[in-house]
Amino acid sequence: MLSSPCKYSKNHAIKVSVWFAHGQFSIQNSCLPPQESDTKPRNKYLSLEKVRSPLNFSLTFCKNIHQLLGRAIWLKIIIVNHGYPQRYNAGSEIYAQTLAHGLLHQGHKVTVFSRKEDSSRPDYEIEIDEDSEEPEIKLHLVNMANSRDRYRHNEVDARFRELLEQFRPDVVHVGHLNHLSTGIVHVASSLGIPTVFTLHDYWLMCPRGQFVQTNSGGDESWKLCDGQEDYKCAVSCYSRHFSGLEQDLERDKSYWTSWIGSRMAEIREISDLVDLFIAPSEYLRERFSNEFASRARKSSIWTTASTTSV
Repeated sequence: MLSSPCKYSKNHAIKVSVWFAHGQFSIQNSCLPPQESDTKPRNKYLSLEKVRSPLNFSLTFCKNIHQLLGRAIWLKIIIVNHGYPQRYNAGSEIYAQTLAHGLLHQGHKVTVFSRKEDSSRPDYEIEIDEDSEEPEIKLHLVNMANSRDRYRHNEVDARFRELLEQFRPDVVHVGHLNHLSTGIVHVASSLGIPTVFTLHDYWLMCPRGQFVQTNSGGDESWKLCDGQEDYKCAVSCYSRHFSGLEQDLERDKSYWTSWIGSRMAEIREISDLVDLFIAPSEYLRERFSNEFASRARKSSIWTTASTTSV
C-alpha cells in the first residue's frame, strides 16, 4: 500500500467532502500533511467552511483522524483524462483543465496523466510537459500513437504506477479512460488510493461511448441504441471489422460478441473499484445506476445537480 503525506490506514474511516464542479475538495477528520512540506501560506488552503453543497462519503483513508477537524489541509491529486489542452480541446479535456486550475487555486497539488500521439516516438514513452496557463501543473503524457484503440494496456498501467509511486497522491480523479487503459483503476486500487470517476458520457456502459449504432445500415443508420447487449454490439457497431466473407460471418459474429463481453466484464470489474462516481445530470445518473452499476455502487453515484448527501 502506498504512503501519502498522511499515511493510509484501513482501520480508520474519514468523510470526504467533494465539490468538483467548483474545483473545491476538502477532507474532514484526517491528518495534516507534514509542516515541512508546506510551501504556500496556509490561509490559501481550502477550509471546510468554504465547501458548498458537499457530498459526504466514507473512505478508508488516514489515521490520526482527530487532528484536522475544523482545520484546512491540502491534497495531492492526480487527474486522469484521455486528453488535455492544448493538444485536445473537447468537453472532458476542458473540464479536466478547469478542474485542475480550480484545485490548484485552492492550494492543492495537482498533476495530470494523459496522452499524446506522436508516431515518430516510441509507443508508451512518457513526456513531461506543463499546463500552458498554470506551469505548476505538470502533464505526464503517455504516447499512444499506434495502439490507442485497445481498452487495456499493461504498458500504460506501468507508466501510471510509476507516477503514483513518484507523486504519492491522496486521490485519483478519472475523467475518461478511452485511449488510455482500464488498468489505471486497478493500479490505484492496488495501492490503496481512493478513486473518483466523472461520467462524461456512456463509455463505461457502451463500447462506443454514445449509444448510437454505426453499422445498422439502410434507413436505420446511426440508430439510437436502447441498451448494451454483447451480440447486438457485435452486429450493429463492430461489423465493419468483419472479413466480408460469407463463410466467415458466424465466426466473426462469435468473435466480436466474445470480445465485447470481455470488455464489459473488465468495465464492471473496475467500476466496483471506484469509490465515487460523479454524473453531470440526473438522467445519466439514473441510467448508469439502473442499467449498469452493481448494487454496491448505486449508493456511490452523485450528480452535480444534487445537494443531497448519500
